[in-house]
Amino acid sequence: MKAAVEEKEIVPLDMVTAFLESEIEELIYLHLPKEFDVSSKGKIVIKDVNNGDKSGTRTANVVVQLKKSMYGLKQAGCNWYNTFESHLKDEIGMKSSKHEAGLYTTESGATIIVWVDDMLLIGTKAEVRRMKSAISKRLKTKDLGNVKFFLSMLVERDRDKTAIYLSQGAYRTSVLQRSQMENCKGCPTPMDPKCKLHNRLDEEEAGDKTQYQEAAGCPAYAAITTRPDIAYISEM
Repeated sequence: MKAAVEEKEIVPLDMVTAFLESEIEELIYLHLPKEFDVSSKGKIVIKDVNNGDKSGTRTANVVVQLKKSMYGLKQAGCNWYNTFESHLKDEIGMKSSKHEAGLYTTESGATIIVWVDDMLLIGTKAEVRRMKSAISKRLKTKDLGNVKFFLSMLVERDRDKTAIYLSQGAYRTSVLQRSQMENCKGCPTPMDPKCKLHNRLDEEEAGDKTQYQEAAGCPAYAAITTRPDIAYISEM
């Protein structure tokens, strides 16, 4: 890994309420939830349950217009991506990768990796400080210190050997526990070579679709991060 060889810093940042930071282009109106009300000054406030209406009925006659995105909107993710990308280009002069969404670089080699509201800043100490400062001008962030975990991956760094090690032991244990397979025995091959897959027969009972998708998707995620040896079987 180039960052390890060149002794670059790797610092994770967490965006605080990322989607709420992005602008919205569409006209969207909504009724106020029952927990909110409009004050005498025209501001939206949380209801005082001790003095206000305790009936729990919605303020049906109050409609508000959204000025920024919020969680649950179909376009919220896209709005956040456009807002953040525009800020990186304007403030730091970063360019987005043509091959990988969420990857931004500068001419000097400083890099930002973004996954929804989690990100890694990679560069020299001066470059990382500059990127932090530029991002915090527009967005609320939480500095998590030197990277230890990122996207369910344990990140261990050996500066003496200029090496970075990635593992997902805790992630795999969690997947096994959710599938009630934490006591299963390991095997030297990821798949029985004599196994023959077939479509479900009419007389066979259908399993839980969501549970099946989770059981199939979790190994697939591990295969593209730290376990390429199970890539073939995870796509079966």
